[in-house]
Amino acid sequence: MAQSPLRLRQYFFTKIHFEAVSNYKNPHPDAANQYEVKVQSTVGPRKDNDRDWRVILDLHVSSLEKSAPYQLDLQVTGFFEVLPDFPDDKVKELIRITGASILYSGAREFVLGITSRGPWGPVLLPAISFMKPDQPAEPKAKRTRKAKSTSSV
Repeated sequence: MAQSPLRLRQYFFTKIHFEAVSNYKNPHPDAANQYEVKVQSTVGPRKDNDRDWRVILDLHVSSLEKSAPYQLDLQVTGFFEVLPDFPDDKVKELIRITGASILYSGAREFVLGITSRGPWGPVLLPAISFMKPDQPAEPKAKRTRKAKSTSSV
């Protein structure tokens, strides 16, 4: 197993809003509550060093049920260093995917811990992926036509 080319220097929470809804009534006491997480990720390099990056994740957690036991909004900020031998053209993608994934993992654990001490039981946020889905492949016939028209010009 190889060492990651990304090092987490530090991370911290810059916004934490946690509220246990006092009048929550679980319509299905035996059913596990399911959650949706809306995440906005902001990434950027340090001005004087393009190997040092900051990642900010804003998370809004909502229940998929009509009533929610908790209201949760978080912002987590992390600072990362990319090792010098990692290819320059892949740095931003590494930060966007791996850096954000590391911070989300920390936020998931934080939410689990704080809700475990709440009146309505623990909340384990769903796993998410920061990878962009692959673009659908172009049909072969279109690729051929494009290649022909390009080559004939």
